[in-house]
Amino acid sequence: MNRAAARGEQAGLGELGLAWCEARAEADSTNVEALRRAREGAAVPGLVLAASQRAGRGSRGRSWSSPVGGLWMTLLLEAPPAHLLPWLALAAGAAAAEAISTCTGAPVGVKWPNDLVLAGRKLGGILVEAAAGRAAVGLGVNVNNDPPPGIEAISLRPALGREVAVSDLAVACARGIMAGHARLLAGDTAAVAAAWRRHDVLCGRQVVLETRNGEQEITCLGMTGSGSLQYRRADGSLGEMRATSRSRLRLLPPG
Repeated sequence: MNRAAARGEQAGLGELGLAWCEARAEADSTNVEALRRAREGAAVPGLVLAASQRAGRGSRGRSWSSPVGGLWMTLLLEAPPAHLLPWLALAAGAAAAEAISTCTGAPVGVKWPNDLVLAGRKLGGILVEAAAGRAAVGLGVNVNNDPPPGIEAISLRPALGREVAVSDLAVACARGIMAGHARLLAGDTAAVAAAWRRHDVLCGRQVVLETRNGEQEITCLGMTGSGSLQYRRADGSLGEMRATSRSRLRLLPPG
């Protein structure tokens, strides 16, 4: 990260009351760096930013392409109680979608449980990990970088036809995620669920549910008050999927 960009980001993020903020030109993974700091007893809230990542990570151990031009950051926060930890990824996703939409005008949505989407394609994602009483909330967003090849991905720059200030997105997303985290610590899961529902792109849609036992088409019915995704099977019976499920949802092709 160049010095001017780092100064700009830290100036805006300084208004958030962070205990520390580290901006790096390159990191293996901002989550890995934040978790290292957690194990060393770092104060919270803290933030790691990187202009690029050598070994960015997504959910289920997938690699995450993280070139210069994107937003790659991890907030280190107080870990909520264990039963609320899955809610933190949902809160962060909804907050990021809201922040990006407000900053850019792009209609960013959330796809269960941790994807940010735009125009039906993956724009970014959330990865939450915990250690030493801390939660590392990682956020990756394709902003001015070319989207990675081989997957249905998209970046803000080609979608909007203009460059987007990564520093502005970092500030807005950090502010939103910290607010969602505060609601969780106060036990207000209803507010988190309401925020998620405002950006949910799957509610009412037919998708393919992929499990270890095969595939089936389902209709998504939205988030429940307990933080699960409710769906209807082809036979009319109902099911629920937790945010921690290893199952995967795949959008059906148009038509």
